Parts: sequence; structure tokens; C-alpha cells
Amino acid sequence: FNGLSVNAGVSASFIFNGSMITDGKGRELAKQSASLQYQTTWSSMKSAITEAYWNLAAADISINDAKLLMEDAKAQYDSISQMYDNGLADELTLRQTELALKQTELQVRTLEDSKALLMSAFRNTTGIDFDFTTSELPDPVILSLPAPELLAEEYSENSLAVQSARNQLESANNAVDSARMGTYFPILTASVGYNYTGSGYQYYKDSWTDYAHQTNAITGSVSVSLPISALIPGSSTSMAVKDAEDNARISALSLQDTKNTFIEDVRQSVI
Repeated sequence: FNGLSVNAGVSASFIFNGSMITDGKGRELAKQSASLQYQTTWSSMKSAITEAYWNLAAADISINDAKLLMEDAKAQYDSISQMYDNGLADELTLRQTELALKQTELQVRTLEDSKALLMSAFRNTTGIDFDFTTSELPDPVILSLPAPELLAEEYSENSLAVQSARNQLESANNAVDSARMGTYFPILTASVGYNYTGSGYQYYKDSWTDYAHQTNAITGSVSVSLPISALIPGSSTSMAVKDAEDNARISALSLQDTKNTFIEDVRQSVI
């Protein structure tokens, strides 16, 4: 009978494949993509709020102009009505001026209803719940600008759309590298282990015998796997690389299309 016996061990293993080389860059590109997505969303929100505000300002101008027309129509009606009462205007003229007045009144109400809808949408977008007066629309400014192509060449890289498209292309190219490294690069597996066995007292012939016994063992192994299947055309591994390459080509075309759209938007704005 052994009074004390100890058996303990520890082991560790490590696997390295080619795709691990590109993992760091992939994570960095993912962070950039998330940042660009945030900037795009925030920019769209700012543009929507700005456009909604100036739509309200334009509605105020339209209402004020319509009220001026209504006041003119009211003055015209009052004048014709007085002339009619004095026999200086016929009934047809009176009815025509009355109809013109009602039309202007209807136009004012229609514009006020439209502004109410715009205001409701603006409040829902911004959360503003207090009354305010819009500023006057800024005066138009005529700019002397270079050719659209020169503007696009200088500022296209500042466009969030172009930056996002370029980030997608870089991510696609990194996915190609990852697929190639993970497919064609040998897989290295290493393991190491340590085992300890020890004992203390032994009960023998009605007495305990003090003795110590221990063993130590360190083991290790290394293996290399060659991805031979990746060299076979049409295999799942080779098709994974082909799919990644196709996605990279699509991303390159998407980037060029985004740049062309940017140039066209600049051309339309300049013209």
C-alpha cells in the first residue's frame, strides 16, 4: 500500500497555417470598414437634417409669397366689391376676383399643410420639440471651378463612397492572399508535453517504509501536412481560391464604377 502517489502532466500544442499570416491585416481592414460605415451613416444623417431644414426655410418663403398674393387678391376683391356696390363693376368681374381670392387662400392653406408635414418629419429626425424660426436661404454663389475631371481626380479619394469601395477591394485582395496561403502553405503542427510521477510512504509488514520514487518525462512532436488536394483542379480548396479571386475582380470593377459615379455627380453639380 502506497501512502502517497502523485501523477501530473501538462501539454501544449500549436498549429500554424498560411492564413494566419494575413489575419492581422484582415482585422485592420475590418476596423477601417466599420469606421467608414460609421462616417457614411453620420454624413447621411447630417445631409438629411440639413436638407430637411432648408426645405422648411423654402416652405416659409413660399408661404410668405403666397400670403402677399392673397393680400393683393383681397385688396383687389375689396376694390371690385365696392365698385360693384356703386354700380361701377359688373357681377362677372366681382365673381372672378372672388374666385381669385379663394384660390390664393387655398394656396396658402395647402402650403401651410405641406410645411406642417415637413416640420413633423424634421422633428422625428432630429428630436427637436420646440418652436423655432428658420433662417433665410443663403444667396446663391456662382463658383469658378475647373473641369469636372480635374475636380474628381483631386477630391475623389476624400469621398466616403470611394474610400469604402477601396477598402472593399483591399479586403478582397487580402482574402485572396489568405485563401492562397491557407490552401497552398503547409500546415505545421507542434506539441510538447511533460509528465511527472512520484510516490512517498509504503506500508510493508506492519510498518511504514519511507522512500521516494519519481519519474519525469518530456515528450514532443512536430508534423507537417502538405495540401496536395489544393493542386487538383476543381477541388474544393482550389475553388475557394478561385472564388476569392473572382470577388477581388468584382471589387475592382465596383471601385471603378464608384469613381465614375463620383465624376458624373461632380459634372452634374458643376454644370
